[in-house]
Amino acid sequence: KGSFALAHTDRTLELKGVRPKGLMRLIDWAKAHPDEKSAEAGRPELAKILKENLPVFDTASFSSTLKGLTIDTPFGKAGLENVVADLSMNGVVANGMARQVINISGLTLPDGLPQEIVPKLALELMPKTLSMDVKVSDYDLATPAKMLLDHLEVSGDEPPPEMEQQLLTALLPKGEATITLAPGSYVSPALTVTYEGSMVAGPEKMPFGQSIIGAKGLDQVIELIKAAPPELELEQGIYGILAAKGFGKVAEDGTVTWKIETTREGA
Repeated sequence: KGSFALAHTDRTLELKGVRPKGLMRLIDWAKAHPDEKSAEAGRPELAKILKENLPVFDTASFSSTLKGLTIDTPFGKAGLENVVADLSMNGVVANGMARQVINISGLTLPDGLPQEIVPKLALELMPKTLSMDVKVSDYDLATPAKMLLDHLEVSGDEPPPEMEQQLLTALLPKGEATITLAPGSYVSPALTVTYEGSMVAGPEKMPFGQSIIGAKGLDQVIELIKAAPPELELEQGIYGILAAKGFGKVAEDGTVTWKIETTREGA
């Protein structure tokens, strides 16, 4: 048995360029079509309302912050000092964009955790801080939305199978989208990993991109693996770490950096 407490939480939703009249019309439509049968019959009207009020909103952002999370366990108190999660996106526009940011810091575990439950290796690799920032862009929501709503307004039926490819082509006018990983890090007592990169990918083309990954503390991780209980059978991991180090560039402070690039040709 255990319990948890939260010192502070804050959530914020911000919408810019909202079409309030359109939202009210959507609410009125929902009230007038309370069941599945009437909703299907009302699809043309719904499509017309949506078309007249696109892009619904210009931008939306949601931020959630948790502070001072503590959990009482049979082995003692665990907690997180700070968790921040941000989500932002554009509305139904040609310049499609969605971004997710996560930052975690101040993870603490009970002092009395038995080694047979959580080995020292796991504790030393447990992140104290973690940051990640991922963005997807170069897609178009406006064009396929209009195509789909035009179809629904005229027929009221689900789009035919042959329309699916047309919608996909409209969604990705360049044939692919861009995925960006902004500089982030994973920091534990034994190991620090940094990362960043970008990729261009689509359903019909070979994806390509590059990333830069850095790791500091690999030698310490090797020593932790050597000291781990034999029943965990982690020794093979040492050879994998040594092989990975051989492909990287080693700095004076022991940081190993890898630059990974994939080309359009698949190299």
